[in-house]
Amino acid sequence: MRIPLRLWRVGCFLAGIALLVWPADLPAQTTVGKLAGRVIDAQTREALPGVNVAIEGTRRGAVSDASGNYFILQVSPGVYAVKASSVGYTAVRKTDVLVQVDRTVTLNFELSPEALELKEVVVTAERPPVERDVSYTQTIIPSKVALEVPTGPRLRDALATQAGVDRDGWGLVIRGGDEQEILFSVDGVTLIDNRNFRPFTSFSKTALQEVQILLGGFTAEYGFARSGVVNIVTQEPKKWTISTDARYGPPTRKHFGPYVYSKDNYWDVGRFEAFGPSEDRDGDGKPDFEGWTSWISKKRTVENQTITTAQQAKGIWDWQHRSVEGGRTTSMNVYKEDPDYAYDVTVGGPLINNKVSALLSYRAEQTAYAFPFVRRTYNDRTASGKLIFTPTVNTKFTLNLLYGYTVGFKDGNFEGTFFRDPFQVAGSFSTDNIFQNTTNSNTEWTRRYSAGFTWVHTLSPKTFYQITGRFGVVDYDAEPFRGMSHLPDVAVEKDGKWTPIAGDENARKAAGDEAKKRGAVVLDEAPYGWEYEGGSKRDILGIYALQGGGGGRSFDFSWNVDDVFTADLTSQVTPNHQVKGGFQWNHFYLKEMRGYQNDRTSYEKSTQFADYHRYWVKRPFYGGIYLQDKMEYNQVIANVGVRVDYHHPDKYYDLPGDPHNGRWLDRDAEYLWAQARKAQPPTQWRVSPRFGVSHPITADSKLFFNYGHYYQIPDTRLAYRAQSGFGEPLENLGNPWVKMPLTVSYELGYERSFGDVLVASGTAYFKEVEGDLRADANYRGANDAGGPPMTLNGEAKDVRGFEVRLHRNYGRFLTGFASYEFRVERRKVVGWDDIRDVATSSVLSFTVIENNPSGANPRFKSRPLFKLNANFHTPFDYGGARRALLGGWTLDLYYQWRAGAWFNYNPTNDPSLRDIDNAQWTPENRGDLQVTKTFDLRGFRPTLFLEASNVFNFKNFNTNQGRVFEYRGTNTTQNFQKYMEALGWKVEGGRLLQGKKPGTILSDPSVMPRRAYMMHLAPRQVFFGLRFAY
Repeated sequence: MRIPLRLWRVGCFLAGIALLVWPADLPAQTTVGKLAGRVIDAQTREALPGVNVAIEGTRRGAVSDASGNYFILQVSPGVYAVKASSVGYTAVRKTDVLVQVDRTVTLNFELSPEALELKEVVVTAERPPVERDVSYTQTIIPSKVALEVPTGPRLRDALATQAGVDRDGWGLVIRGGDEQEILFSVDGVTLIDNRNFRPFTSFSKTALQEVQILLGGFTAEYGFARSGVVNIVTQEPKKWTISTDARYGPPTRKHFGPYVYSKDNYWDVGRFEAFGPSEDRDGDGKPDFEGWTSWISKKRTVENQTITTAQQAKGIWDWQHRSVEGGRTTSMNVYKEDPDYAYDVTVGGPLINNKVSALLSYRAEQTAYAFPFVRRTYNDRTASGKLIFTPTVNTKFTLNLLYGYTVGFKDGNFEGTFFRDPFQVAGSFSTDNIFQNTTNSNTEWTRRYSAGFTWVHTLSPKTFYQITGRFGVVDYDAEPFRGMSHLPDVAVEKDGKWTPIAGDENARKAAGDEAKKRGAVVLDEAPYGWEYEGGSKRDILGIYALQGGGGGRSFDFSWNVDDVFTADLTSQVTPNHQVKGGFQWNHFYLKEMRGYQNDRTSYEKSTQFADYHRYWVKRPFYGGIYLQDKMEYNQVIANVGVRVDYHHPDKYYDLPGDPHNGRWLDRDAEYLWAQARKAQPPTQWRVSPRFGVSHPITADSKLFFNYGHYYQIPDTRLAYRAQSGFGEPLENLGNPWVKMPLTVSYELGYERSFGDVLVASGTAYFKEVEGDLRADANYRGANDAGGPPMTLNGEAKDVRGFEVRLHRNYGRFLTGFASYEFRVERRKVVGWDDIRDVATSSVLSFTVIENNPSGANPRFKSRPLFKLNANFHTPFDYGGARRALLGGWTLDLYYQWRAGAWFNYNPTNDPSLRDIDNAQWTPENRGDLQVTKTFDLRGFRPTLFLEASNVFNFKNFNTNQGRVFEYRGTNTTQNFQKYMEALGWKVEGGRLLQGKKPGTILSDPSVMPRRAYMMHLAPRQVFFGLRFAY
């Protein structure tokens, strides 16, 4: 990666100010709470001014005013003891005061005139049954819950158990919006990769204090998020502590059915073991394989060499489908080689007189993919740290550090992305390439480095400001696997045995010639290695690929630099108004270099590029200015604010001045690249109102409503792309003139507490999305010449739904939650489908709906979702004399049910059945379990745990019918149609007659998929772990 000297200077300057910061490019967010209340005389009920209210263990406090009111701003989340004292009165100390992110804790005090026999009154603080100061849907997840919920080592999977939150193959989804629409922040600093606008989410669980998830409308301080906000708050240790969470899962099969490379896999391996005829499982009246004896009787050859015996033919087959030990391709022992593991360690504590503290974390993860590719595992490493300086009671200066390293399997020429979900890779496991997985797979590395600072200064008990500055670099790397030598590697003798061939090139060729003289068949190293030139090469039966390019020939040498500056001011102007305002400035610098190589030479020497993305994004700026007021009147809370977002794009091709230039279709790549930064799109300004209100109905219930506009800058890849190659025209055009996509959100909710034990809530919401980007509008040149696809604002979407929740957050033996979600959404393509030059074309441009009127009524189907979590536990003191045995146990069960996915089934291509969801797969079930035992060893409390994913071994049918029902030499569509007909589905007279739900298992093997190992993924997997905090 080559980065200009000027950028290195900027980075070194910021790094010199601050050692390092989280990778970020968006505003600092609220990660603190507030204490407020009133102090009165217990006898006269009159206000008490001048009372000192202090948070013990900190240097934060306040003095009550003439009306007895006080408030303490900038309180970090945690559990505290708060003391109120005044001369002539008995002090009152309230314990177990819980402060959470962005919440106001009301803590009132009643002080009695001092009595000689009383030194202090200690009271346990009461927690409000309903948080009345919250005007939107939010969830607070403490660190203990995040560790105990049985969803594996990743924090994002624990977050996905909450109502309204889900996950896809990459990360979180909130109410239908993926991670590109979600703002993540750690200690107030957001973590966004401006290349693809996806957040960094490999967070340490052991460093966690709590997580806040905002699902509904959020206040004006949050910008460039349209679906949700995730605020992660890490610990600020007051004493030295070490926390560890480590787990190990032995190597195992991650799919039901036979091992892919075992003889039990009849269609791919088992039927080719026999020298005589095999079974007839497909019911066509013939053996599924004629046998090697019959096959060799037809005088077969391979690579212009004659095969003389059936044993030799079988030996060639075995070589071409062998296990390559220690390699990165097919291995017969793949299920025994790669364990899953994760370990997460955090150390922190005070350094100098409680004025300097540190927190260091390291997290490592390995997850084996369900099927082997050029890389068999996903690996993630994150090292982070922060130094907190509090030189005075009113100031705090924080230096942060983060380094991230991620490596995984990548399919195709995609930007900086790889598979993180071990089961998502099934979509790339083609039947054609199961023995040559370098054909369509590659390895992607991502490295992240970041630096910056956060400065907080409390000007008075009512006012403080915060300033942050950050700098980060993300480096991407991907290149093809090792090439094939095509030198002799083995001689397959007449009896089928292998004779290895080694040495230098001349020695190998000489040994190969000698082997051929004795009747051996000489073969190269295939399928081990990578090859693109020379066309396709298949095995001895012509079934499976032994070499090829595809996605395996992709490279990526891109890099991205981010820097940001933010400033925020918060002031409690009056007891009823807390005003906050600020601005954010963001800039990034992206060098995009990725594409396909047709040969295995180094990137610098190769001139055979295809689908080459080469462009620089140098000077885009974006950010926002906001002002908001949190108003509190008689327990009615209103959050009112306005935000102004701006986006200054970088330069691009001069599309407005020369929109249909015929040179765009030239095959002069150097000319095209030289034109990439010629015109400056205008700066966009957008105003976003934000409003939310929370109104108590009774002492135990509230009603809340919020409304807001939320903008986001366009996806960098779609806005600036320019895909071509040597000797190629432009194949893709971006368009930085596109408008910022907008989401308008409404939410209405009700929350009620029952007996201070259960909290129930119901929420209805509606989101209207305008201006989502389409990247496939046909942009024609002069005289209707065929042109590249272009990016436009061309999609609209509306999402509506409701959520019902029931929480039990406190209980001696049982806590948990249950939720039900119902969401429907529809996406409509409203943009241009074909754009023509009015000066040279007689055909008018037209929209997608004009070209396909059926798109005017898009699909609108729901998939209800039910979630249940039950945490059964025994306290340490449970069991009396047997408490060492009976106390400290936890059993945590998480269950999830989701209605099956919808799809269009139209086997006869009937016009009346097009573009509608008329068939639904069987429902999906999931059950995870964690059992823990904590031991009390004189203050040291280690925890042993066992965790089982899919503990009930639910079989959820893989809905990727293109992979499940495919098989070499057969028609995938016909295979699926045959299965559906066996279920009872057919079309008669334009009407679809429904049968059993697809996903149902039938007893007739001739209609079921041949790839049985693809039908059901994710069987039960067991992990063993150790956790402690000391």
